[in-house]
Amino acid sequence: MAETVDPIPYDRSPFATKAEYDAYVALPSEKRLVQTLSHMMGAEVRSASPRNQSKMGGMSGVIQFLDVVLASTGESLALVLKTAAGSPLRATLGSAREALFYDAFGSSLEDANVPRCFYAHGDMATGDTTLLMQCLENAVPAGTFFGGEQPNNWGVQERLPELCAGNPPPEDVAADGFKLYARMHAAYWRDEALLSKPWLRASDWYAGCGEAAWRAGQAQASGEGGGPAALMDSISWRGYR
Repeated sequence: MAETVDPIPYDRSPFATKAEYDAYVALPSEKRLVQTLSHMMGAEVRSASPRNQSKMGGMSGVIQFLDVVLASTGESLALVLKTAAGSPLRATLGSAREALFYDAFGSSLEDANVPRCFYAHGDMATGDTTLLMQCLENAVPAGTFFGGEQPNNWGVQERLPELCAGNPPPEDVAADGFKLYARMHAAYWRDEALLSKPWLRASDWYAGCGEAAWRAGQAQASGEGGGPAALMDSISWRGYR
């Protein structure tokens, strides 16, 4: 784990002006991190430091683990800062949807074992994302229990027996996952307000449009659609860029 946290690029930072951002970059690393987190959390941070911890598997974004102390209460928090630079592929796949989900629904789903999110930024036009979230202590990704073939387990196969020890079998993990998803969906079942969020999958379809994007996605999956560029062209009219 690096001893410092690199500056967040301007287009993924919480700063409203370039002048604020330039002042932030000029700060020593520790002060820069404290200022960034204070902006993100909307609360003064007394101290912040990287944890001696690295992400387990996965192929999406850069994850940094942090120990943070709030100035007002002295409360200590273990947080995760996840950033991912935009790219044509991320835009095509709608990868920014993760951040937009937490921004729109995260606070209402905390009782469903969804990690608390303190800051979320997602840009569907670029795929760019920044998330500051609660670090779940003593937890492992659910995919851990599904073998070395699971993409998120690539590179950590030798640790899987240790990580799975004492935990439920994969069948029970899958069942718990489906129950969690059911609770999440039940909270918004038949809520027509969801149709106003174009980044939600199929929201345009249920609103009576979006067939062109759906057909392009199917063609891309079957190898007949000309790849990500063709899919991006089909969704540009939806206001994503």
